Amino acid sequence: MAKLVIFDMDGTITDSRSNIAASINYARTAKGLPPLDERDVAERINALTFDATKDLYGENASESDHEAFERHYATSCLRDLRLYDGILETLQTLRSRGVAMAIATNATSGFAQKMMTHLGVADYFAEMVGADLARAKPAPDMLNLVLSRMNMSAADSYFAGDSGKDMKAALEAKITSVFVTWGYGVENQLANYTINKPRELLAIVGL
Repeated sequence: MAKLVIFDMDGTITDSRSNIAASINYARTAKGLPPLDERDVAERINALTFDATKDLYGENASESDHEAFERHYATSCLRDLRLYDGILETLQTLRSRGVAMAIATNATSGFAQKMMTHLGVADYFAEMVGADLARAKPAPDMLNLVLSRMNMSAADSYFAGDSGKDMKAALEAKITSVFVTWGYGVENQLANYTINKPRELLAIVGL
């Protein structure tokens, strides 16, 4: 029976926290706001109640703040970008065993394609769905879109991510959820499984 593993990107596949924080702080500085440290940024963007504008740019935030972030991030998102240890080997094993893979990220699909191509792993993923194509997590929309595009059932699918948003999205999409501890979030009680190393995903999938 065919199986599908969907991955979150930032904090699950890639360690991009410093680049995200730098671009957020670029936009904050333009508004005269003090910078946030990387840990604070990670906690804010992974919170279930996160409001991308107000939580990062204050009560007077506007869409122009997010646009400033995206302009800066477009020029810096590849800086020191790396895969987490063990991710490449896990992707290789999954593919060799016939498991399909996709990405569902709250970044845009364009950023996902750019970053995965830079890291040499874009061809592992049959689909890369971002917040430009479906409602952002914790809504289940992008997971459902992946299932639809790949003609897969939720019962044969798994979603690995590092935040409560990821786990809630998986729950609502009726997909088995796998919380990864090496990312930016804290352990979430909604998760079906929790793993400390990428290779532990293989046993969960049944390999």
